[in-house]
Amino acid sequence: MFFRQSDRGERLTFGWAGNAADPLKGLDDILLPACGPSINLRMAPGQISHSEMNAFYNQLDVFAVASRHEGEPLTLVEAMAAGCFPVCYDAGIVPELITHGENGLILKERSPEAFRKAFDWCQAHSEIVRAAGRTNAIKTAKLRNWSTTVDYFRNAFNDTIEYANGKGNRYK
Repeated sequence: MFFRQSDRGERLTFGWAGNAADPLKGLDDILLPACGPSINLRMAPGQISHSEMNAFYNQLDVFAVASRHEGEPLTLVEAMAAGCFPVCYDAGIVPELITHGENGLILKERSPEAFRKAFDWCQAHSEIVRAAGRTNAIKTAKLRNWSTTVDYFRNAFNDTIEYANGKGNRYK
């Protein structure tokens, strides 16, 4: 459902998606102060259809995740599939999706200053950001699709059934 549609405009665009009322997401205390008056942060606050979200992601070059805690941030996977370059706090599966400096930036510090520094780097290296975004779209389409992930679900399901039937657990 999420894919890269076209090249972006001249100026880099930055974005965020999620529940704006959730303080763990870092919108008010991290991202908005990091952007200040010079970076227009586009936001999708939820309750938007998949097609509208794909269109939203396709307006962006850089997608920010400032969540304090995450498991698998779906918005990050969706944004990468649409060709965004992520700037993320190191939470959840972020290190599994991003190789720092190659296809995104992983921040060890969750602060407005750390995000601002990363955003400034993105603006100074827009061609790298856009090239990595194009690569993210290709790689995400290959690695995060149903035909690729169904085997992981199948294995987890079968392991659960075996464990429930008392036939052991390969993770012991």
